[in-house]
Amino acid sequence: MARGAFVRQHKPMIKSLAKKALVALVNALPVPVQRAAIERAAARIGGYELFQSLGRGFGVKDIRIAGRYGLIEGSIDDESILARYGQARIWASETNRLFVDFFDAHSGGTYLDVGANIGLTTIPIARNARVSCFAFEPEPDNYGYLEHNIRRNCRQGNVEIRNLALFDRQTTVDFELSQRNRGDHRIRIKASKGAYAEHTRALVRIAANKLDTIIDPSELRLPLAVKIDTQGAECHVFAGGQRTLSRAELIAFEYWPYGIRRTDGDVNFLADFISRHFSRGALVNGDRDESPAWQPIKTVVDQLGALWRSDNTAYCYRDVFVRK
Repeated sequence: MARGAFVRQHKPMIKSLAKKALVALVNALPVPVQRAAIERAAARIGGYELFQSLGRGFGVKDIRIAGRYGLIEGSIDDESILARYGQARIWASETNRLFVDFFDAHSGGTYLDVGANIGLTTIPIARNARVSCFAFEPEPDNYGYLEHNIRRNCRQGNVEIRNLALFDRQTTVDFELSQRNRGDHRIRIKASKGAYAEHTRALVRIAANKLDTIIDPSELRLPLAVKIDTQGAECHVFAGGQRTLSRAELIAFEYWPYGIRRTDGDVNFLADFISRHFSRGALVNGDRDESPAWQPIKTVVDQLGALWRSDNTAYCYRDVFVRK
């Protein structure tokens, strides 16, 4: 038998023997040498990644990390939201500060967090007892973590959480799940292949409804501020929440052309809506945590149009801020 064929045939056994030999070698080393090896591995591949690998090896599923927003629970597989909270002990500090300062200046109000994930964009705002908070998270596991984190870190009784997706109509939708990035679950409109192998993702059925059906804007304590991060479904959220969102003084939302295209979002409607209801706006590169530099809303809308026409990649997005 050729060597290549032998290796392929016995690959599982060879890997098992190699792993056992490596474990035996490491166990034979003095404890200080073992610790030094772990420290070097952590420095090379990243401490959090090493922590995840060790945790998975012991069957760990849920973890809690202490940081600026309290003890936050999430999945050990989350390589995005919770991982960054673990590394920095804070999340979206500039955006969260914008909302905190807004409500401090107005002595309270109402905050809507659409796509609340595990609570890191609700908890810092909810610390102000004069702010009534509504947090929407459709994915079942994230919602479970959100519920635990709100209960643990928001003792004011001013947060209401909803386990559904906001959309442009009442329906049920397919929701595709990202295994490693628990902030990248998305409503599926198109099942075609994409840059993230979306067609291979597991699906769950999720209840969806219009914001204007869920919330009666006439009953909200004003002023109203809103954060929307729905991985490409933002146009549908705006379409289903026009009465409510038109009353907002401040909105932050994600603008991701690739995701919007995959959900058949209407960017012309979105541009018209923010042009009619807001006077100032700002764009921030999505991979940065920066305070907004305010400009006339027409300038911002023109920039969004240019991004829509020129963006041919799946990895370019902006955080958009608009205000009255």
